Amino acid sequence: MSSIIKAQQITVNGSERHLPKRPPVNGASSVAGESAATAGVQTDGSRSLAQQAADIVAEAEQRFAEILAAAEQEREKILKQAEMNALTIGEQAQKEGYQAGYLEGLSVGRREADELRCQALEELSDAQKLRTEMLKQVEPQVVALALSVAEKMIGEQLAVVPEFILTSVKEGLAQISETGEILVRLHPEDIPVCKTYHSDLQAGLREHSTLSFISDASMGKGNCRIETNGAVVECLLDERMTELRNMLAEAAGHV
Repeated sequence: MSSIIKAQQITVNGSERHLPKRPPVNGASSVAGESAATAGVQTDGSRSLAQQAADIVAEAEQRFAEILAAAEQEREKILKQAEMNALTIGEQAQKEGYQAGYLEGLSVGRREADELRCQALEELSDAQKLRTEMLKQVEPQVVALALSVAEKMIGEQLAVVPEFILTSVKEGLAQISETGEILVRLHPEDIPVCKTYHSDLQAGLREHSTLSFISDASMGKGNCRIETNGAVVECLLDERMTELRNMLAEAAGHV
């Protein structure tokens, strides 16, 4: 805004002239207007300062809220990280504890297994020793009992099945390789059965061989003696029982 200063005198062609004074028009109103203008300027200035203060307060509040939000986010982040770390540490500790417990349990189990194995081996060794001692004690009785049973069974077979003698005769003839006359000495009671199967026995001989049966009371029932020009073959139950006795004794020694 420009200011106009009004003078009371002016100079025209080197001479000064005074201007007539003009009475003020609406002087009071002018003063009041100036006062009002001045007051208006002051009012506008006061409003501007208040607005600035309000803006500063609002900005401060907004900044404070942003700081609080950031702090809250950071706090949540730290809490989550702490929870994850705690969970990881807990899992690791649990895993290490499980592994340690597993290894310890495995070690204990192996020790117990070794102890049980040693105990089982000792018990097995004791059982074998006891078994050997018992077998030594009962071996004679077992062999005698087996022989007694075998003799009884053979006696019953001879009494019930007369054809039992045929087994001995066939076994004896199978050992003969010569041809010619073959004599078979038998107990008198065994002669009829052998004569009944004469043709069958003859068929098993070599060509040009003849088979004859001779009754001999000195032969035990079920025994036979086969004679040729060059060989003698005996099939005696007593010898078989001796062989059986030896077999039983050997088997008992390996049981």
